[in-house]
Amino acid sequence: MAAVFRTGIRGTTEEWVKIVADRGLGKYIVVGEYISSKHTVTLQHVVCGHIYTILPSNFMQGRRCPECGKNKRWNHLDHHKIKI
Repeated sequence: MAAVFRTGIRGTTEEWVKIVADRGLGKYIVVGEYISSKHTVTLQHVVCGHIYTILPSNFMQGRRCPECGKNKRWNHLDHHKIKI
């Protein structure tokens, strides 16, 4: 089913909801409507509640919540006492 969402191929919002639930391990909810792979989709990360937009191809490649990613980066820098 994931192959339906390669760049340039259209799918439906219902199919995208299933893919996000599967690939996101139930931690993401589709808030917006899926139009095409070249339009951003609004998602909500259930764990932190952050709502953000992302290209479907980026989600398929493994990119997830930017807020949680930012926290992980800062925690990593603090752990190694690196100052930028």
